[in-house]
Formats: sequence, structure tokens, C-alpha cells
Amino acid sequence: MSSDLVTEEAWQVLLPHLSTGSAPILSLETVFEVLRAANYLQMDEAQTFITDFVKAHISKADFLDAYNFATHTKIDCLTGTIETTIVRPEEVTILKKK
Repeated sequence: MSSDLVTEEAWQVLLPHLSTGSAPILSLETVFEVLRAANYLQMDEAQTFITDFVKAHISKADFLDAYNFATHTKIDCLTGTIETTIVRPEEVTILKKK
């Protein structure tokens, strides 16, 4: 397993979900690290929960990091949410060119 994609911290968050099905306990500081690991490990249910967490905490002030992360990792539901609820359609074209 790649330690760049699944860090020890991310694994500790995802392990309870894997063994008991409980929702991952997330923090804003590590959410993208955990989401990257869930995406890499193809943990669809955990990824959906984490993506919903990100959607609930994203704002116009900090959406760019989330958008770049989502487009890079191809998490389309997060990209779509940002494009349709935070960014105006004409701004999406500008972001995609960057």
C-alpha cells in the first residue's frame, strides 16, 4: 500500500469504518488526506460520507483547494457540487484552464 496515498493517520480514521461500518470521524485538518485514502482504497461508502462532510464545510473562501483536489482525484460529485453551488458557470471555464 502506498504511504503517500494512505497515511497512517488516514488509515486510523478509516479502519473503524472498515471493521464496523461506523462513520469515519473527520476533522477539517485531515479530511482531504482521509478522502484521498478512501478514494485510493475504493471505499465508496466512506468516500460518499467524507465527500458529504466536505460539501457541508466548504465555502467561497476555501473552495479552491477542494476543487483542485476533486478534479485531480476525479471525485466528480464533489467537483460538480462546487461548480454548481459555489462557482458561477463562467468561472468554471476559468478554473478548468488553470
